Amino acid sequence: MKVQVTSRKLIKPCTPTPCNLRNFKISYLDELNATMNVVAILYYPSGFINEIRLNHLEESLSEILPRFYPLAGRYIKENHLIDCSDQGAEYVEAQVDCELLELVNSSEVNPDELNDLLPFETCAADEVTDPLLAIQISKFKCSGLAIGVSISHKINDAASLAIFIEAWTNASRGENIETISPIFNSPSLFPGRNFSLPDLEQTRKRDPTNVSRRFIFNKWAISSLRDKVMKAQETGKRRPSRVQLVSALIVKAIVGVDRKKHGKSRALLISHVVNIRERTIPPLPQHSCGNLGVLAITECTAEESQNMEFQDLICSFLG
Repeated sequence: MKVQVTSRKLIKPCTPTPCNLRNFKISYLDELNATMNVVAILYYPSGFINEIRLNHLEESLSEILPRFYPLAGRYIKENHLIDCSDQGAEYVEAQVDCELLELVNSSEVNPDELNDLLPFETCAADEVTDPLLAIQISKFKCSGLAIGVSISHKINDAASLAIFIEAWTNASRGENIETISPIFNSPSLFPGRNFSLPDLEQTRKRDPTNVSRRFIFNKWAISSLRDKVMKAQETGKRRPSRVQLVSALIVKAIVGVDRKKHGKSRALLISHVVNIRERTIPPLPQHSCGNLGVLAITECTAEESQNMEFQDLICSFLG
């Protein structure tokens, strides 16, 4: 798959950010996040593209940026703040030399190639000139479309990315943008401490020694796996989520490979990021933006991991 960038521009908010919102101090949870971007790629089938739709994507992006004003600014890492002076979001258009179905239906596609559908490398973040929000519109030969969205992890998590995408979707459909009111109050809940992560000399380019693999778990496979777990459970009968099922399956495979490689079982540590928005007392507003997640960690000794079965992993995730 070859992706050719055809245009690159900045989309600015349709109205300026008020002066009292110019400096946005990031929260302590923001400070703890690594230099990277949170990304998503949305695929649309043949027939979705026309010039009117494409133009409206730009217009609707400009329309909602005032509501997501930090995303149009730039991060000043020395001061741990966002300069919200409306520099704009990066907007990229590109052409892809294949059919969309060749990409989404093939298990042979190298996952690294999917990065070409994103406007930035995952680790291209935190430079003073880096846009905090970037969009790439990739057009396929079949008239299919991929929309790559990239947001700096310094001020947003995956849930915040989903809130932005939902708001942009509503605006592009001509729906009332007031239905989603993003709230950027995490610095008041978790005040910043001017904490800086150690410099890990993280590259802004892909490391060629890293290997990526894509595993597809469809809803039928997950449903079948859940049924087996529920039948095997002797107590509790708690219904495991999709994340718990797939995580347990992947961990079990990794433990098996590691045991074969080293000739023995080793201690195991598993971590997940947990969204705290609905877990605080009282719960945070639905459209709270920022990094509002904490690590949930499961530890196992070498002895425990040696005898651990799939059902045991499910139980450890359920708690």
